[in-house]
Amino acid sequence: MELSPHLAARFETLQNRYPVKRSALIPMLLYAFSFQWLGFYLATGMYMGFFAAYLGRYRIQWIVASAVITPLAIFLIFEVAFRLLLPKSIFYPGIPF
Repeated sequence: MELSPHLAARFETLQNRYPVKRSALIPMLLYAFSFQWLGFYLATGMYMGFFAAYLGRYRIQWIVASAVITPLAIFLIFEVAFRLLLPKSIFYPGIPF
């Protein structure tokens, strides 16, 4: 089945506008496997900071803000409000997330 010229042009425009970064696969896998050692919150903070710096190329204050505020908001929503436990880090006795 072949796409109509209009649909093919639309698809190519979307593909050019939103390219899939193959380089994002390795950080995503590292993020998923790091839960065992870092826990959900520390891994999420590092992941958010990395992507804000690497893909977003934001200024340092926005990188730090996204790396701190996102896991903190998730912690408050899930652990405090919903009382659901997410994976903790090996540093759990010293760091509450």
